[in-house]
Amino acid sequence: MFTIVLSFIAFFPDVALAQSKFFSTPTRGGNDAREQAVLQSMLSESQRANTCTSRGLIYAPTHASADADGCTASADGRVYAGNVSVGADISASGTVQIGGASVVCNASREGAIRYNSGTHKMEFCDSTSWKSMGFNISACTIRSNVTTTAAVDGRDVANVFCQNGETVMGGGCSHGSPFNLRVSYPGNNGWHCQWLSANNDIKTAYATCCPVN
Repeated sequence: MFTIVLSFIAFFPDVALAQSKFFSTPTRGGNDAREQAVLQSMLSESQRANTCTSRGLIYAPTHASADADGCTASADGRVYAGNVSVGADISASGTVQIGGASVVCNASREGAIRYNSGTHKMEFCDSTSWKSMGFNISACTIRSNVTTTAAVDGRDVANVFCQNGETVMGGGCSHGSPFNLRVSYPGNNGWHCQWLSANNDIKTAYATCCPVN
């Protein structure tokens, strides 16, 4: 029995060496093996981080929104991007906040949009300047024109047009006998009215004209 014990003690260093070589982790194995395991782990983490950055993401493997590669849009769940070109549709389940970049509108930025915090309006670039989206209804003007002149075919006509820098948003026709009204329609950035009978009474065409920024 004494001989068996001595034989086991003599063989034990080989077992420890094998453990160091084949079962090493950053916290297990011989000193050299542990150092190699730590370096390998760091290299693996670096490679995974590079995978995320190549996709425009950050490496945060413990974040709740991280994918299989440990990548996530950001630590707070938002997406922060610089000059990114996307060749497909973009879908967002939450809100999309547009910044107010102070950049020059030119041909290369045509179609770009921004938010103007000074005017509290969205703007778009038309290749030369930033234009406000939509219309400011409070700045619109009701323009009118009257006529007592009969048209060649015996019908009375009244036309009204918006001024330069305005666009027609609506309109209508007024007359004491509305049953005589034949047509009422927009055209040529204005409103056109025509009545069936020419009785030389005053007829009026109206147009709602709103400024275009």
